[in-house]
Amino acid sequence: SNGHQEEISCIKQVFFKNDPYILSGGQDGRIIKWTMDETYTSANMRHFIHTPENINYVNDISFVPNCGNRFFLAACDQGVQLYDFQENCLIKTFPPIYSSFCDNVKFIEGYESQLDEGEFLFLTRGVELVDNEGEATTFNTCHSWKISFPKDKSSEFTVTNHKIFTHEEYYSNTWLMKIGTNGRYLLSPTSYGKIFIWNIFSGDLVAVLNPGGEREIRDIIFHPTEPYLLIGGDAGNIYVYSQKQTDEMELISNNNNNIEEMEDE
Repeated sequence: SNGHQEEISCIKQVFFKNDPYILSGGQDGRIIKWTMDETYTSANMRHFIHTPENINYVNDISFVPNCGNRFFLAACDQGVQLYDFQENCLIKTFPPIYSSFCDNVKFIEGYESQLDEGEFLFLTRGVELVDNEGEATTFNTCHSWKISFPKDKSSEFTVTNHKIFTHEEYYSNTWLMKIGTNGRYLLSPTSYGKIFIWNIFSGDLVAVLNPGGEREIRDIIFHPTEPYLLIGGDAGNIYVYSQKQTDEMELISNNNNNIEEMEDE
């Protein structure tokens, strides 16, 4: 086969050593590195990055910061795996996180100065197995993790839990819904149309957004330069928010969102 045998779940545009690539992951358990031309209109070559035979789904990909795009994490089945982009190989499989699927992995950039050298933070989201009535067998959660690179040849890559984000009303047991982050907040969608907002470093639930409707939210994107937030989902609308209240402690104590809906299309 020249490509994926099942649906593509994620795709990333990558520059590595000044050369353009596209990295794709699919529901066939494959990760494919495509060498592109300068216009990104055709692929000159493709390499299959080695994934274990027992992997069924590659749901998301995120590159380790400050490594020249040499290493990346992939959300595969119930957990995450670390890969070497240059050598096209798996480095390490970490223990499962969720009972069904891990469908989100995102590195948090901008806080390296608060960590030791070779340490990075990343976020995950996933879904759980359901019982005979279709209910999740455990609470839905998001996590932040710290990955530590080896300090010498005798050391290994390690991952330790940083924070767990959950709430009794947070029900998010639908897969392929994307979390959003601006490096300070984690925004996670639900299966019933709301978005929970946590402070990444304190773990506090800051707000709950309700764009309208009871359908799944599929993606959350921060504007790259302005304080705007774009939300899209199965309801077919795009919602644009701007933040008006910046006092986080007041947000928490009032338990409201204090975020104004600007526009929906």
